[in-house]
Amino acid sequence: MLGHLMEWFYSGLGGIRQDENSIGFRHISIRPETVGNVTSAEASYISPYGIISTKWKKRHHTFELDVVIPVNTTATIYLPAEKLADITESDQAVIKKSDVKILNVKNGKAVIAVGSGQYHFEVTTKNNP
Repeated sequence: MLGHLMEWFYSGLGGIRQDENSIGFRHISIRPETVGNVTSAEASYISPYGIISTKWKKRHHTFELDVVIPVNTTATIYLPAEKLADITESDQAVIKKSDVKILNVKNGKAVIAVGSGQYHFEVTTKNNP
């Protein structure tokens, strides 16, 4: 039972998941679940490629996500956003970033792809995500 709870902390709250078609966390899915009154979470996982980490917090009208993606891997990141104009990465509009590829914005989620590196996303929200 405790194993399932620990898995939920990493994959649910922390949002660190191996992509469905990936082997050994070569492609990572970052999809943190902001549930209930939880206002922040932090998680890390030691993959065969190195440490994957997430740290998020939500405040009145903002959601911040710090992510570390190890070398030789890629990630798909899901952010709570209605439009791309609401998202910045390292204080620069995400639509102007060459190292961030926008995949989709649908149903209140922006889906983006990134390579290895450290990222700081900030989303301005109308309501808490």
